[in-house]
Amino acid sequence: MTVVIVGAGIGGLVTALRLHHEGLDCEVYEQSEQIRELGVGLNALQAGFSYPQLSMHRGQLQGVLLRAVRERLGPDAVRTGHRLVGFEQDARGVRADFVGRLGEALDPVHGAVLVAADGIHSTVRSLLFPEEGPPCWNATWRDMPTLPTRCRPTSTIACRPPARWCSATAMAARKA
Repeated sequence: MTVVIVGAGIGGLVTALRLHHEGLDCEVYEQSEQIRELGVGLNALQAGFSYPQLSMHRGQLQGVLLRAVRERLGPDAVRTGHRLVGFEQDARGVRADFVGRLGEALDPVHGAVLVAADGIHSTVRSLLFPEEGPPCWNATWRDMPTLPTRCRPTSTIACRPPARWCSATAMAARKA
């Protein structure tokens, strides 16, 4: 039976690729009508490991993963315009209920399990834990200015005066 993945962000797409690699069928459902390369930088730090620091544009990574999912799992593996509104689980598996852009009910989707990869404002989490409320977090302000090639830094510059944090990291060039 199929694994139902809710959310076509980085987590959902990586999950789909890994499940496919392991020989498991899966389908990805995304509430957005189209998936665009949005966002700013991702910065994976070494954290004591022997891997290099990796900095890139979040949207570009999502685009690469989306293309890989469609190439490996098929062009219909990611279904856009599906907003999850509920799900039920029993001994046979799970049924996920979706609506379209205008709120119209779409056909329910059945699978063995449901993977919640629907982001910080997760519908799955809000259905499982309605008393939790919205996420609490501190704001992070980011910008991705386009600089002439000769002005690009070659490493991360960071400073941390009392109560503030600032860093600048070179990213891959964005598409025009």
